[in-house]
This record gives sequence, structure tokens and C-alpha cells, in this order.
Amino acid sequence: MQDQSNTAPAQAPDIEDQVGELFDALEGLPEDVTNEALHAALLAQSDKIRAIADACERTRIYLRAKGQVDEFAGEIEATQPPEGRLVAAWLWLLGRMAGAPTFFHTIGAVRLCMPLVARFLPAPAAQASSEQEAGL
Repeated sequence: MQDQSNTAPAQAPDIEDQVGELFDALEGLPEDVTNEALHAALLAQSDKIRAIADACERTRIYLRAKGQVDEFAGEIEATQPPEGRLVAAWLWLLGRMAGAPTFFHTIGAVRLCMPLVARFLPAPAAQASSEQEAGL
């Protein structure tokens, strides 16, 4: 006898849900957070940022605009020191979201900018080594 239940297989959370969880995790940061503290908070959420970026990189909008994203990444690399690139990309994402005229534009901003943020995270092995050196 076949199972006739209507239960669908569990799905991975969608990008908006994941971004909401990320913002919830960063909620305790003060308004006047320093770049260093923001950098540390983003590093602490690196797994979530990478997961969101991976999902974004599979979207049509990202695939169509990848060249422009790569070009902007080059601009960040040309204008920011290595230690400032992660925060610069994050602030760019927040600015695009805050300035988006519609929710549709906000969705697009996340899909285009979150991979940019993830690009400036240290490689997982390098991050683990830095955290060990810092005693985290």
C-alpha cells in the first residue's frame, strides 16, 4: 500500500528567510558600530553569508549580471584595503537595500550583492586559523 499523505519534502529556506535570519543574528550591533566590530560580526556569520551567496549565485538575475558584479568587485579591490573590503561590500548591500524603491528591487539587491559580500570573506581555512590565533 502506498503512502497517500500530502506531506511535501522539506525544502531549504528561501533566500529572504535566510537573509532575515542573518539580520536577526546581527541585530544586537549598536548603531555606532565600528568597522572592526562589524567585520568580526560578519566573520561570525560567514557560514550563513556563504550559504545565502551560493543560493543567490544560482538565480537568473545574478547569472545575467555576473559580469557587472565582477566589475564592481574590482572597483572595491582597487579602492579599499584588503581588511576593509568585507565591510565595504556589506555597507554597499545595506545601501542598495535601504535605497530600493520597491520590495522587488530589494530582492534584486540581495541577489546581486550578497555574493559580493561572500567574496570578501576569508577562505574558511584562513578564517579558522585567524580565529585560533585570536583565541576565539
